[in-house]
Amino acid sequence: MENRNRWKISVETGIFSMGRQRRHEVLEIYDKRNNSWDKEMKIGAVIVLFRIKPTEIHNLVEKFIHQVDMLCFIDNTPYCSIDNTIRGIIDGIPEKAKIKYIPIMENKGIAFAQNTGIGVLTSENCDFAIFSDQDSIPEEDTVSKLLAAYLKLEDRGVNVGVVGTTPYNKISRMPYPVKSKVINANLEVGDIRLMETYSVISSISLIRLKHFGTIGGFDNSLFIDGVDHEWCWRAWHQQKLRSFMAKDAVIYHYFGEGDKSVGNRQVSIASSFRLYYQYRNYLWLIKSGCTPEYWKKKNGIKYLVKLIYYPLFVSPRWSNLKNICRGIIDGITKKHNQEWHNIPIKKG
Repeated sequence: MENRNRWKISVETGIFSMGRQRRHEVLEIYDKRNNSWDKEMKIGAVIVLFRIKPTEIHNLVEKFIHQVDMLCFIDNTPYCSIDNTIRGIIDGIPEKAKIKYIPIMENKGIAFAQNTGIGVLTSENCDFAIFSDQDSIPEEDTVSKLLAAYLKLEDRGVNVGVVGTTPYNKISRMPYPVKSKVINANLEVGDIRLMETYSVISSISLIRLKHFGTIGGFDNSLFIDGVDHEWCWRAWHQQKLRSFMAKDAVIYHYFGEGDKSVGNRQVSIASSFRLYYQYRNYLWLIKSGCTPEYWKKKNGIKYLVKLIYYPLFVSPRWSNLKNICRGIIDGITKKHNQEWHNIPIKKG
């Protein structure tokens, strides 16, 4: 895992300069030039919801509906908290035939929700899945840019697993620091600017559905933290599938519960609820043969700092301490049984 070779791609012709053309136009134009991309490729989006406001559904539909062939909303909201107007709102949307709303009726975690969406898209014969949450805001050509990058990389013989976006802070409009270790910060495929990393966050990212048939889905047992990173590491470890970020495919996002000033830096603050999974999952993942050494060391230091910082300086202090201790105990005493749906292998 640690011995990935650095490399550089460059080709004479790129399609990234086409600007804000829709995804199907990008495919059709390139198909005419090269006869190598299939303009009939079908993309579905899996968007995980949790206690979303009905008004926010309209915004998500507006941002995604013209970029994908299908929108699949997977709602993790517990039954007692589901807003019954959401289904009615979706039924009133003109493009409702492209939308599926699946309430799970309990919070089973982001991995379970994403795997549920993968199953739906596979049954609908989609070729690609876009993953997002309700807080990520794409630009109108984000999906086009991800697809262009993915296909151009494949066209150059690159074994692509996932292509992710570059997240910007919703408030400051500044890019977030890259969470993963960077393998190569300056890759080019024509006009497409990329970065290769060990992993990318799932919001917003693009993956060929057929890869889930060979790698497996996301690990349900992790529930939330580390889900996207673990899949990327497993994809590399099993099939040498690589992870990239498209520098010009921008989204606006907010990590955690917001930012807090620590010295001259802005640090994303995790909710008390998330602290349990961060500590438990860290202790589980450091035992995995797929987890890179840099991540073990980096996060080991970070969680030692959090062990002191959160109970002393971040409210609710007592709850933070309890969740950290619970996570440590369960991470040590409970066995990590990896779990994902058996997803049918998609041909092609």
